[in-house]
Amino acid sequence: MSYKPDGYPDVSAYLMVRDGGAALDFIQRCFDAEVKRKHLTDNGRIDHAEVVIGDSLVMLGEVKEPGAAHLHVYLADPERALNRGRAAGGVVIAEMERKPDGDMRGGIRAPDGTVWWVARSLAAGSAKG
Repeated sequence: MSYKPDGYPDVSAYLMVRDGGAALDFIQRCFDAEVKRKHLTDNGRIDHAEVVIGDSLVMLGEVKEPGAAHLHVYLADPERALNRGRAAGGVVIAEMERKPDGDMRGGIRAPDGTVWWVARSLAAGSAKG
């Protein structure tokens, strides 16, 4: 069993944007991107979305004040990476937790401010939706 879903790369760019709807519209119109997943908050804003551009996957989420770069990494052992990142001076911003999409995911902010989301799919091999 794989540690990531079929068709997903190990590393994906994760954009934190002010207006997720506008970002998705632009990405679709500019790059002929396909929306693979889209989860909305209770008030209809973009909580998480994934778009496919050619052979690449870009993830995005909506925040009030965009800041540091975010990257999403599928790993066989994300807890090990989270612990190693903490030992290397990173600050865990989200402990490992099972998410509604079936992933175990945690987040760590590196000393340079970059946020790394590490995950393992618990439903690897199946299409996410």
